[in-house]
Amino acid sequence: RPLLALEGVAAAEGDTSAASSAGGPWRRHDGDGRRFTRSVTVRAPQEFSLRLRDTLASVLQGPWRIELRSDLPPTLEWLEPEADGELPRGLRLALRFRAEDDFGIARIRLHHRVTGADGGVRAEAAREATDWFSARSGTGLGVWDGTAIAPLAGETVELWLEAEDNNAVSGPGVGRSAVRRLRVPSVEE
Repeated sequence: RPLLALEGVAAAEGDTSAASSAGGPWRRHDGDGRRFTRSVTVRAPQEFSLRLRDTLASVLQGPWRIELRSDLPPTLEWLEPEADGELPRGLRLALRFRAEDDFGIARIRLHHRVTGADGGVRAEAAREATDWFSARSGTGLGVWDGTAIAPLAGETVELWLEAEDNNAVSGPGVGRSAVRRLRVPSVEE
């Protein structure tokens, strides 16, 4: 049924004088009169009404309420390794993690830092780990290969993950996992 009339009104919280021009004009998207859109930036909770009238005089009318939620940063949790420990002899380590966000994960990076027994940093880098992540399961699986940096006996490798969310309004939120510290055993150990 073709749409005959479309009216939209948005009012600020507690404001009874609604401005029908809020958000600009309605835009028609197809030729049969069925689809219209209108963009409105909502900065505070508000109530809005929308009235649709078609050729059979059917009316759909609000009001509906828009509640705003703050965008929270992503959360990351290690599944493997479960705790600090020793780095395997082959310097390759299977990693599993869980990542969650209220509006979706956009990017995940794995960071590593190699520190000596004196606490000085010998090497530090990061790599993309987004391809390890499955949005469907909310988990990621990959292998960290330390052979290129060749940590020495007695050194510690610190690993952590950082995730960015899809917040395009105020910029991406960033979440960080706990740091896993993996020591390279000495020959005697």
